Amino acid sequence: MATRYVTSPTLADADVVLRVDDPRPLVVDIETTRAGDIWCCGASREAGVAYCFPWINPFIGRFRDAFKGAQVVVAHNAAFDFPRLASALGRDLVGREALVGGRWFDTMAAHALVEPDHPHSLAHLGSVYTDVMPWKGDERDSKETYNCKDVDVTVRAFDVLQVEMEKEGVKGLYERSVGPLAPLLCEMGRVGIRVDRDRMRKVAAEMKVAEEGWKRKLDEVVAVLPSRMSASTALEKGADRDERAAEELDRPGTKREAGKLRTRARRARAAATLLKTVNINSPKAMARLLYEDMGMPVQKHKGKVTTNDEALAELLRRSGNPGLQPVRELRELIKLRGTYLEYDTDVVHSELLSHGTGTGRLSSRAPNLQNIPSRSEWAPKIRGIFVPRDGWVFMEMDYSQIERRIQAWDSGDPKLLEAYEKGIDTHIQAAAHIYGCRMEEVTSLQRYLTKRAVYGESYGMGYLKFARDLATEGTYVSPGEAKRLLKGLSDAYPVLRGRREQIVRLANGEKKLRNCFGRIRYFFGDAYGNAMNFIPQSTAADVIISKMVRLGEELPGEGRMALQVHDSLLFEMPREEQEDVIECVRDVMTGPVEEMGGWSCPVDAKVDGRSWNFKED
Repeated sequence: MATRYVTSPTLADADVVLRVDDPRPLVVDIETTRAGDIWCCGASREAGVAYCFPWINPFIGRFRDAFKGAQVVVAHNAAFDFPRLASALGRDLVGREALVGGRWFDTMAAHALVEPDHPHSLAHLGSVYTDVMPWKGDERDSKETYNCKDVDVTVRAFDVLQVEMEKEGVKGLYERSVGPLAPLLCEMGRVGIRVDRDRMRKVAAEMKVAEEGWKRKLDEVVAVLPSRMSASTALEKGADRDERAAEELDRPGTKREAGKLRTRARRARAAATLLKTVNINSPKAMARLLYEDMGMPVQKHKGKVTTNDEALAELLRRSGNPGLQPVRELRELIKLRGTYLEYDTDVVHSELLSHGTGTGRLSSRAPNLQNIPSRSEWAPKIRGIFVPRDGWVFMEMDYSQIERRIQAWDSGDPKLLEAYEKGIDTHIQAAAHIYGCRMEEVTSLQRYLTKRAVYGESYGMGYLKFARDLATEGTYVSPGEAKRLLKGLSDAYPVLRGRREQIVRLANGEKKLRNCFGRIRYFFGDAYGNAMNFIPQSTAADVIISKMVRLGEELPGEGRMALQVHDSLLFEMPREEQEDVIECVRDVMTGPVEEMGGWSCPVDAKVDGRSWNFKED
């Protein structure tokens, strides 16, 4: 296709492409300085033609009017462009003074519906949907030409995506939910959440004390060995000592044990020496220490050698090595402190993304506030540093077991459905079946193990993976016990088991699944794990997204959505509006879901929060 890229546009060019009454979609793309300021904005209305306007008057005024008058404004990764444009033009992202008078269209979010597991970068879309030669990183182009190519590829991708979305049956999902959600997510990120920096510093100091404590424990493990010697000297002395200690076993029938003792002692001494200098946050250094110097069984994740927490937990379960738990604890503390307790601002602006997962679940970054480990003893303290504005309070609504309830609805399992209808604790119900006892006899540990088995089964975990997953939380079960738990859970709900097997067969046969909202996902190779969780997880995601869109329209007063974390929504509102907001949110979130034939899910509410850690209130 022939192209015309205008890198030094005039007002006459602006009159053409930024005409207020032009019914065609307006496609834009901004470039920013390192400081984050806009220095140019590209624009186009047709494939092959693009303009790069410097961000100066009178072009700025023309853009302001064009945005307000356009029926559709298109960008790739609108979460980057539109908040910056709104700020530069003194506009809001939602409401009467919104930047865009019509509707947004984000080609990145749209592509995530068409090809959920492919890259969603503009470079990828350009290579798949256009004949534009690769331009990212091409230093031969001027910055203005680069911007024009960005805009042109976005125009062409937009045109192709209209056809692809229609063909794949996801256009309605985009128009009803994913598209309207985009400005809400951007607004949530723009406003952000306040940080009480005094609380933050206090928690960081407590965490630092805990770090020092674990470092001392690690030193105690190493201190019993001559760690100040060179590695070679330690090995020699250890070998001499171990040879003497093994002499008693060095006789017929026990020679193998003597050899094992020598090998184990040599490796332990070498490892203890290395622990003094190894960087515990370096995967490469830890892999060398654990697998080469200590000779521990190599742990892998998706075919690659790993030293992640699950690997360390499994090695701890197998070896009982006292140095591994301090390493695990130190790693977690260092990560938590660096991620959540070193802000130099009073407001955190986390970015929520609708295209970050293959199932439609929203993801978060910079920082990832969805990833505060819920089972960590530090989680309440970390959440406690996030506070509402003065005179405002937090309120959190959390769907109760939404994915499990969706499994019950989707499968029609009578036992599970009856339990939810009668308010029976389904984890106790399943545990009673697994352990062969009455429900009132189920112990807290049995319920916990069953609950974790429900989670593991939902994600298609095998019994070995399930045992390792439990080990990361300090609960150790044998592979045999893990296998018995998963089998017992499967046997407790045979109709659900049959439906799950049907889903896997469908995914392996047709290579594609679709949920009741129209969301799709492709499957290649063995679809077992991903296919198993796609229907409940994607359906839960679409339920929450649809409710968020409604709440964006119906929330009363000044109340606002502040954050979405998996199955819950966090709201912020003036204290005097709390009752009205609670009533509205509860009505919307527990209302019938049309796509599911009127199905609904109960919610658990936490109210009157003076911080995100409601427990301290």
